[in-house]
Amino acid sequence: MEEDDFLAGIVQKIDAGEELSESEVREIIDCYSDWNYTEEGRDRRWHTSMMSYFAFGSRWFAQPWEKGKTEMQESEFYEQPYEVVLTRKEMVIPEYTAVLTSWEPKVKA
Repeated sequence: MEEDDFLAGIVQKIDAGEELSESEVREIIDCYSDWNYTEEGRDRRWHTSMMSYFAFGSRWFAQPWEKGKTEMQESEFYEQPYEVVLTRKEMVIPEYTAVLTSWEPKVKA
């Protein structure tokens, strides 16, 4: 598969400590969105900080970048991707349930 070959090459470069080109980083962000999970961060006038995660096999990688907010502001990639560990957190959400009693409303006759 061509997609797997591309990502395998990306992972090999990351493992070897080689820098990815801007076009390689753009391709990860733009073309592998179904493999990505992206979080929005700080919102500024011209850019929004973003963090995208992509998987290759059982390994996960993070790519920080800046998303341009207008057609005149291009997205920017200042940092290289790095490996991360996928962890899961449980969240407890309190829920309040009414306690039913034999309360009957008073009705005026």
